Amino acid sequence: GMALVAKKRIDQTFDLKGSTGDFVSNECRGFASYAGNTKGFVEAIPPVCAVPTTSGTGSDGGKSAVICDPSGVKVVFGHPALMPKLAALDPNLTVKLPPHLTAGTGIDAFFHSFEAYMVPTDIMTTRDGMTMAEIEYCDGFALKGMELVCRSLDRAVEDGADMESRLRMQIAALYGAKAFRKGDLGGVHASAHALGAVFHRHHGECIARMAVPVIEHSESRQDFDGEAKERAGALAELISTFSPTSSASPSHGTSLSQNVNGFLKRFESSGIVVGCKDLVPEGAEGKDVEVLAELAANDGCQTNPVPLDKTDYHQIFARAASM
Repeated sequence: GMALVAKKRIDQTFDLKGSTGDFVSNECRGFASYAGNTKGFVEAIPPVCAVPTTSGTGSDGGKSAVICDPSGVKVVFGHPALMPKLAALDPNLTVKLPPHLTAGTGIDAFFHSFEAYMVPTDIMTTRDGMTMAEIEYCDGFALKGMELVCRSLDRAVEDGADMESRLRMQIAALYGAKAFRKGDLGGVHASAHALGAVFHRHHGECIARMAVPVIEHSESRQDFDGEAKERAGALAELISTFSPTSSASPSHGTSLSQNVNGFLKRFESSGIVVGCKDLVPEGAEGKDVEVLAELAANDGCQTNPVPLDKTDYHQIFARAASM
C-alpha cells in the first residue's frame, strides 16, 4: 500500500496521463484490499495535497477514494489519514472540461449536498453519534453548495472560460464533500452506481438519469413525512430561488421531484438525460431492471430519507425505463 510507496520513494502514485480512468497504482490497490492492521500503512502515508481538475467528486475535501472491481462495480475505501492537508482550487485547471462533463460533474456535486442534507437526523444521532451542532455544520455546507451550483453551473457550461463560475463550482464540489461527512449518501447515488456498472456511463450522467425517479418514488411513500417532507420543501424552494429566471429555463413545480426535473432539463443541450428509456428499452420486464435493482440494493449508499430495498429499486428502475 502507501507504505510501499513511501519505502520505494515513488513520487507519482497516480498515472494522470492514462485515458481509461484507471489511475490507481498497484501499491494503492494493495492498501485498498488490505483487511489487517493498517497502522504501518497509515504511518507511512505522506501528507496529501489535492488539486482537483473537475468540479464534482469533492475528493479534495474527503478521506475516501473509489476504485472499480473487474465487473465495473465501484468499491469505496477510506481512512482519516487520506484526508488532504491542503486543497488547491485553481479554476484554470477546469476550463478545458467540455460542456457534457462540466454539467455531469456539477450535477454530481449538487447531489452530494442534496443527499447529505436529506439524511434523517435520527440516523446520524443514533447510528453515528453525531451531535446536532455537527449535523447543522454539515447542513450548512450542503445548502451553500447547492446554492452555488444553481447559480453557477449554467454559466460554467455555456462559457467554460468564465473563471468566476468555474471557481464557484470548485467550491461547491468541496462543500459537497464536507456535507456528506453526514451519512453515506442515498438512493440517487446507489442507483447511479448500478447504472454506471452495467452501462459504463459517466457517473454524473447516471446521477442525472436516476435522480428524478428516486425522488418521485420517495415522495410517493407514506413514510415520506415529518422531517423528510420539511427538508424536501426547503430544497424545492432553494432550487427555485437560485435558478436562472430566463424564459429558456424550464418552469419549476411544487414538488421536489418537479423542481429537480426542471433543474436537470436545463442541461439537455449538453447531453444530460433524465431517465434511462434509451438504455433499458425492454422496460420494467427486462432483465436489466432486475440486475440494476440488485446492484443498487447492495450498494453502500443507503442513508435515504425513507428506507429503500430491492423491491423499491425495481420500481425505481422500471419508472426510469419509462422516461
